[in-house]
Amino acid sequence: MFLRGVTPAGAVLLDHPWYLPETWAADLRRREKTRVPPAITFQTKPPIAAARVARSTVRFDWITGDEECGRDGGFLDALENGNQRDLVEVPADTAVWPDRPLRQTPDECVWQVSQLAETIPAKAWRVIQLREDAKGQLGMAQYEARSWTSWHHPMSLVALAHLYVVQVRRDLKRKTPELTLDTAMRLLRASLPRPQLTLKDAEDLVDYYLDRNKQATKSHRKTWLARHPNVIPRK
Repeated sequence: MFLRGVTPAGAVLLDHPWYLPETWAADLRRREKTRVPPAITFQTKPPIAAARVARSTVRFDWITGDEECGRDGGFLDALENGNQRDLVEVPADTAVWPDRPLRQTPDECVWQVSQLAETIPAKAWRVIQLREDAKGQLGMAQYEARSWTSWHHPMSLVALAHLYVVQVRRDLKRKTPELTLDTAMRLLRASLPRPQLTLKDAEDLVDYYLDRNKQATKSHRKTWLARHPNVIPRK
């Protein structure tokens, strides 16, 4: 499980609690072999998520989550009790009240989420894409952990590395707005092995990778438009 903070300046990994299945939590031999702390007991994922949000020193404007959290009343209650706004996925058959029931009985005004969604105009919807840069760029998904510590150590290093890359991108983006996190990673890989790097060398590297990105974007757009001839391209 991962708790990520997302801002206009970038996203960072804030916490990475390990979900321990119930069969593992009750297996003393396995726990001892993999060095699981005695204080760790079995919990489903929503309570773990709620606890990590509550203990975070970062104040969130919104909390987003998948359906596993969205259908858990305890998780939603914990956010509401903490005055925390949320945007979570819920099953299509979730029962809701479009309006607060007053004199009507609940049975008369209960809707399913799918029914409520049909009343909202298509133009009112907004697509929000969530993605983890650390997973694709910094090896967050490339590990073989066999113990409690061997999971948390690399994840902590990934979090620190991700924060460093985001800060590099933020600092360079002031003068180079088109700089992406992927480009910042490529720049770091190209520059760190060099024993000496002049300002001119650094500028040449930035220009080289930005030019490559422009060419790749242009090629991708051309290919996409060829596959979608009925779409009017944006300028």
